[in-house]
Amino acid sequence: MDWTPDARTMSTLMGLWAVLGLGAYVYTAVCLMVIARKSGTPNGWLAWIPIANLVLMCHIARQSAGLIVLALIPCTMPVFFFIVWAGIAKARGKPGWTVLLFLVPVVGFLLPIYYAAGPATNGPAAPAPAAGPRVCPKCGAALDADDTFCGECGAPVPAAPPPVRGAATPARPAPAKRRGISPGCLVGLVILLLIAGGVAWFFFGPTRAYREPERAQPALPPRMAGTLTEFPVDTDQQQPARPTAFVTQTFTGGKKGGSTEIAVPQDRFPPGISRSDIPNRASAISSVVYRTAPQAPPVNVHVLSVGYARGGNPADDFTRDVVRSTGGQPQGIQLTSPGGRQYTGQKIVTVQIRVYILYNPNAGTLIIVYSPQPAGFPVAERLVAHVGNGRGVMDYPGLRNSFGALPAQPPAGLEARNVLTYTAHEMTAGINQVESEFGGEGGEQVRQVLTRVRSFVPERLTLALYADRGDEEWVVALGDFGAVRRALRIWYLVRFTAGLGMEPVSVAGGTGLYCARIEDVRFIVFRRGPFVSLVVGPRSADADQLVRIANTCQL
Repeated sequence: MDWTPDARTMSTLMGLWAVLGLGAYVYTAVCLMVIARKSGTPNGWLAWIPIANLVLMCHIARQSAGLIVLALIPCTMPVFFFIVWAGIAKARGKPGWTVLLFLVPVVGFLLPIYYAAGPATNGPAAPAPAAGPRVCPKCGAALDADDTFCGECGAPVPAAPPPVRGAATPARPAPAKRRGISPGCLVGLVILLLIAGGVAWFFFGPTRAYREPERAQPALPPRMAGTLTEFPVDTDQQQPARPTAFVTQTFTGGKKGGSTEIAVPQDRFPPGISRSDIPNRASAISSVVYRTAPQAPPVNVHVLSVGYARGGNPADDFTRDVVRSTGGQPQGIQLTSPGGRQYTGQKIVTVQIRVYILYNPNAGTLIIVYSPQPAGFPVAERLVAHVGNGRGVMDYPGLRNSFGALPAQPPAGLEARNVLTYTAHEMTAGINQVESEFGGEGGEQVRQVLTRVRSFVPERLTLALYADRGDEEWVVALGDFGAVRRALRIWYLVRFTAGLGMEPVSVAGGTGLYCARIEDVRFIVFRRGPFVSLVVGPRSADADQLVRIANTCQL
């Protein structure tokens, strides 16, 4: 079976690492024994015993053994080894700066041999040579200590030098006194501990502090809110389809009559339905792209607010447009949702596409389900069978945590016009398209920049356009980065770059920066939990108004 080679490979790798680890341990122990002997440090055999070898290293470095406490704490372990090996280098007469070579691959592994090499630096002194017996310089006969002439040949001999009282064999030099940590090392140690504590807080503290709130459906005009509950929930247990891109917008309201530009791309509509004609046939639209996987074929679901028909079925007009364009065969359908809602309409079948057009006369909504590829036909069939069976988009965690993070009740006078959400997959698809267009000279630099840009793409981005009573536009952009630590990295980058010219402001549960230097707009950027967000207002807006909107977001 497939797992057998993998298991053998893993076993081989584990055995190899065990052998390499044992070899490194033996190598280090031998070097420490040699260093202990040549530095006059007793008990060199401790080099073979775990923990005790750390005590031996402290003795060789002439440091207190209490320093090993640093070696038992992961974030201060490097501090211990740098202090102790620097002391070992000095004890062996080597430059202290050589400890930095531990940071260099291969060279650092050979440093213990370098410290062990060379003559002894703190061993016992060699004894003075002893004086030999007196002999005649002419014939070599033995002489007594008080002889002035040789008894054999009669030659005169020099007198023996008198002994020097108090002279003795030079004593062994006392071992160097162990020194404590110098003030400079102590200051450096405190700084490193503070840095280690800051890093630990950065990576572990903020994550525990954030708690996701209970989110209510954002406040939307009735014609928009009515379209959201119609969205189906795929109940397939194996590979259910989930919403990715999401758009909801209104085409009426406001002094200027609302927006007439639809944000839904044309390729999400079936052939025969023009996106430019939607604002003339509906007062609002909500559109979601469903996929079973990021690369899976899309199934597009649109819910239009068309009002209550006095005669006929609005689905018939859309059906005629699709049939005329595709030549498909319409089939009349009727269904009742699990919640008891009644739908009537048509199913248009061709070899390449499936289109379902359903009308809910009780809500005045029209539902279009469009699968542009045969691989999506089963998904489209399941979605049609489950329209209107829950809270719609709020039943999905992904959209509930992005779209649902918009204000449950924005400040008085603001009304939502457009809401769009994008997934990271959809945003990076645009970056990939730009990357594919660059080649030749300079292409590699562009690709490197785009790779860096990808790291700043949030998991999901939600953009909401609001209008006030004066028809001035306000924008709320919520970037969900999925994790507090990732959002913090983005936030610190913003603060140390663009944030230098901005004014700090206080946002409930987070921190923010206010910019009042751009001519036509004012904005604040703020972070709360895993979100890095933006509120943009007109030129007349001040920081308090923008903060008030930020505080209504359900972050």
